[in-house]
Amino acid sequence: MVEILNNLKFLPLIMFVLLMSKVVGDAFNKGLYEEQAQLKSIPLLE
Repeated sequence: MVEILNNLKFLPLIMFVLLMSKVVGDAFNKGLYEEQAQLKSIPLLE
């Protein structure tokens, strides 16, 4: 993890990068736990 104790100017950039990686990952496929539950035929609430 990035040490940003006294330097908060990187915080919005880090939050933006994490959000974009989540959006791009969700656009290509479902989450790992959702895929495993589907393979094992475990019902999920959506």
